[in-house]
Amino acid sequence: MKGSVNTVIPPSWPQDARGEAIFIETPTDLAAVDLAFMGKDTAQMAVGRWGMASGYRDQQGQFHRFKDRLDIARDKPRHILQIDQILPMEKHDNTIAMAEEIMGRCKMLHIKPENCALDKTGIGFGTNSHLQKVWGDVFGIAWNEKATERKILAEDQEGADHQADGVMSEMWWALRRWIDPTCRAVLINPIVPTNPIHIELTSRRYKTGKNGIKVEAKEEYKARNQNSPDTADAIVMLIHLVRKVSEVLPGLVEQSQPSKDISGTSRIKFQSVKDMVSVEEQDAMGAEGEDTQ
Repeated sequence: MKGSVNTVIPPSWPQDARGEAIFIETPTDLAAVDLAFMGKDTAQMAVGRWGMASGYRDQQGQFHRFKDRLDIARDKPRHILQIDQILPMEKHDNTIAMAEEIMGRCKMLHIKPENCALDKTGIGFGTNSHLQKVWGDVFGIAWNEKATERKILAEDQEGADHQADGVMSEMWWALRRWIDPTCRAVLINPIVPTNPIHIELTSRRYKTGKNGIKVEAKEEYKARNQNSPDTADAIVMLIHLVRKVSEVLPGLVEQSQPSKDISGTSRIKFQSVKDMVSVEEQDAMGAEGEDTQ
């Protein structure tokens, strides 16, 4: 409903996403860094893997095999983003020191520069520029940019620029749609501590308007919660990175083409966010979507 206020991620979804993917091919190692130079904000690095998996093991160790969403009697592997670690970064008072910290961490984790994303807004622009010069083609994200034309899920008939007002809202909306139990394109490794991830993921709000969903600014969130959602911001950047580097989009039927290509012949009608009803009541109750595995 236009003008209504909702939480981006329903309370039960992050817990439902706890599990470890069983990869059947060597996954790609990735990292995304939410920078912090001043104030109480913390610099956080989200580390993950992206690849084809046959299923996942939940927190109790039970194996869940992925099924063909169009024929649940058939097994069908799918691509998964596995969030494995959240690493606090040492805060530095200059851009070059922060760049060296990021580069050192990534090299230890065998993460290539093109598979590393970081916030290049404001002071972060210097860190991004230094890494581009001395290391490689890292993916700098400016949080104040317009939404991209890339689709979020394979069945979408429109790009993110028709769903979200700005790239920050796009990244959070992509997380919502990927972590939705009916999609299950994101898993959070059970070894990752529950807090502060679950609180940060489920406390961010958004409104709907003529340009799509608009997620509240970080300052608004901090005013309500007395802390900065740095961990969650690193996670949404990780999904944004995957959507850039991968030629596969998750969805009802995975799409093996560059995500920037918004053409296709999907028979699934995309429901514009402008036409969606408010989900605040459902979110507050912690209702989950139907899990098709």
